[in-house]
Amino acid sequence: KFNKGSISTSVHVHVNFMNETFLTLANLFTIYALMENLLIRYSGPERLSNLFCLPMIDAEGVADYLKDVLAAVAKNQWNRCAVPNDKVKYGAINPAPLTKLGTIEFRSFRGETDTKLITRWVFILKKMKEFAKTEGLTPPAILKMWHEYRHSLIDIVFAEYAKEIKASIRT
Repeated sequence: KFNKGSISTSVHVHVNFMNETFLTLANLFTIYALMENLLIRYSGPERLSNLFCLPMIDAEGVADYLKDVLAAVAKNQWNRCAVPNDKVKYGAINPAPLTKLGTIEFRSFRGETDTKLITRWVFILKKMKEFAKTEGLTPPAILKMWHEYRHSLIDIVFAEYAKEIKASIRT
C-alpha cells in the first residue's frame, strides 16, 4: 500500500538532456540553483530538510559536482563528466544519470499518486528546461535577471504555474 506523506517516498523525474547543448545544461543548473528552495517548498512540507532530497546547500558535493560537470564540458573533457551516484544520490537534483542515461534527475516532489499533480510537476520542470533553451540566454544573464527582478523571473520561467509556485513561499 502506498504510504502518502512518508518522508522516504517521492516522485523522481528524469529530464532528457541527450540532445541538448552545454549552454542549455549550464542555464538549467543556474536557474535550478536559484529556484531550488522554492521548488522544494512547492513539493510539500515533508520535503523541507528531507534527507532524501537535500538542497544543494545541505547535500555535500552536489553543487561542486555540478560545477565540475560544467567545467569538464566547457573543456570538451567528456571523460571527466561522470558523477559518482553515491556522492549526489540524495540531492534534490541528481546529475549522476547524465553520463549513463543522458538525464538529470529531480527528486524533490513528494510521494504522490494523483496523476494531475504529478503531471503539473513534470510540466513545471519542462518550463524550466524550455527557459534554459532561450536563444541568447547565458548563466550570467540569468543571474542579472534574478538580481534585477526576482519575482518577475519566476513568472517568466514558470509562466502559468508561477502563481501556484509563489504561493508555496507563504506556506
